[in-house]
Amino acid sequence: MDSLLLLTRPGFEPDCAAEVDVRAGLLGIAGFARVHANSGWLEWCLTAGNVHHLPSSLIFAQRMLRIVAAFADLSPSDRVADLLNLLPVDMRWRRLTLTQEDRNEGRS
Repeated sequence: MDSLLLLTRPGFEPDCAAEVDVRAGLLGIAGFARVHANSGWLEWCLTAGNVHHLPSSLIFAQRMLRIVAAFADLSPSDRVADLLNLLPVDMRWRRLTLTQEDRNEGRS
């Protein structure tokens, strides 16, 4: 199942999920959101349609990323190495982008 990671401002996860639901529905794409309250992110799981047909620009999503591997526990000292080990070896990559939460606590 394809999934998207949507980054938003903490507290706006329900609004972001609703926006994706509406926009996807208009395109005949079905899915559901796994919302993590006040986290600044949510996962949107595709159940029917093509995730590539979703619009890349949304009001509440600051960034939309396709999830290619599940991750949970990352080393606080070297998250990049942990993430690189999760990437499928048969896929080609052009860029690795590091980002942070959009709140003061995440900047540390």
